[in-house]
Amino acid sequence: MDGALILFLLLGLAGGWVLGLLVGWFFGKRSAPPRAAAEASVAPSEAKASPPSLGLMLRRREDGLEVTLDGVAYRRYATMPADSRRRLVAYLRLVGAWMEGKSTREMVTAATPQRKPTPTTAPPMQGNGAGEGAASQRMIEQIDEIVQRLQAETDLPEPVRVVGGLKGGVNILVGLKRYEHIESIPDEAVRALVRRAVQIWESRQ
Repeated sequence: MDGALILFLLLGLAGGWVLGLLVGWFFGKRSAPPRAAAEASVAPSEAKASPPSLGLMLRRREDGLEVTLDGVAYRRYATMPADSRRRLVAYLRLVGAWMEGKSTREMVTAATPQRKPTPTTAPPMQGNGAGEGAASQRMIEQIDEIVQRLQAETDLPEPVRVVGGLKGGVNILVGLKRYEHIESIPDEAVRALVRRAVQIWESRQ
């Protein structure tokens, strides 16, 4: 009789322990979603904003230094057009003013570059004479050569070419797409590259 009573008590204790585990698991599972939802609501506020595309960034490569100026990367200073070199000097002046502890207004004044107007379209071909046509073709070839040299310093996904238009003028090929004006090109990096090529060509004339 005593043995049966002890066995009954042991079974009761074991059943209560199992029931307690089940109740704890059930209520713990129900309370988990609010905690997960709270973590999810906090996550977006902790996301870091993407860095701006404008500015100066230096990156050390195995073969030297890469300078990214306003979103365009350069491996050599010689490939920088005159306008980019002026902006690079302006950024360096800004860093120097910052190191000297100057005020924001003084820093902006020291870094303001003297910029020339940027052409918005590629130079058009004019005239119908044979000599003018040959000169225009040379112009296209020279600008395209500059574009190829600049493109070799960038990571553009599609090839860029400067060619003669089907009805005269100058066209820009980006991959398989043809554009008559620089502003028509959707990729900002490609537009900047072609503008710099035109600036370099004009500075040599």
